[in-house]
Amino acid sequence: MSLEVALAVATNFLSERSGGDRGQAVCAALFDAIGAHFGLYAEVRRAAINASDRATGRAADLECVDAEGSVVLAVEVKERNLTLTDLEGTLQKCRQLNVKDIFFTAQGVKVEDQNDINNRISSAFASGQNVYVFQLLEFARSILAIGGEPIRRTFLVKIGDNLDGWNIQPRHRQAWKTLLEGV
Repeated sequence: MSLEVALAVATNFLSERSGGDRGQAVCAALFDAIGAHFGLYAEVRRAAINASDRATGRAADLECVDAEGSVVLAVEVKERNLTLTDLEGTLQKCRQLNVKDIFFTAQGVKVEDQNDINNRISSAFASGQNVYVFQLLEFARSILAIGGEPIRRTFLVKIGDNLDGWNIQPRHRQAWKTLLEGV
């Protein structure tokens, strides 16, 4: 599958709001594919979409862990604009769990928080935390291009695996199946 077709399928799938289910499945699939193809970590852990990170003891929505189970990087998935409160909460959890690399996927950054977020990211870096904010499919474009057809196939398969493995609502799984059948 070409890069453009893979991204179009994912974009179409994400166009329907799902309370975070679709976004988290796509993001987890991307990081699963990164781990599998580039060997940066052994697995991606996640909890149910409605479970709070604090309640599960996790650093973020997704944790990319090495073979020993140590968190290599944390990923927060937002289907809205990132706020300073979001950033602060995740930085605190990650600091407590000694996670240094933190990714946020978001629509963008809340306009009135933009300067404070930029300043906070700079101060987090100075204290040893690396924070990255990106739009999911913009980030995916680069990764899926570098990894070529093999990573694109893994990415699309992993979306389905995430939808099935986390028992996401049948309408979302059916929508994914229908989109794939159309290519």
